[in-house]
Amino acid sequence: NVLMVYREIAQRVATNQVYKESEKARFFKGADPWLIASAKVWGAVVVTCETLSGVGTTKVKIPDICQQTGVTFVDLYTAMRAVQIVL
Repeated sequence: NVLMVYREIAQRVATNQVYKESEKARFFKGADPWLIASAKVWGAVVVTCETLSGVGTTKVKIPDICQQTGVTFVDLYTAMRAVQIVL
């Protein structure tokens, strides 16, 4: 269920020694961990404008957490093309 996956994400972020404490707090204040947990449980894809930051980053970013937890993510333009939105 979503709550169990949220706990896993919270544990992963909270125990990561590389992330800044202020970044951890920012991440938990918002909906990001709930969004990722819900996507994992429901088999959904997360759409984000953020990009992977990679190893050694001090910021907690949606794509990094998605990648670490096995959740598929795409950028906004990829999602728009997938549903055939043309600007």
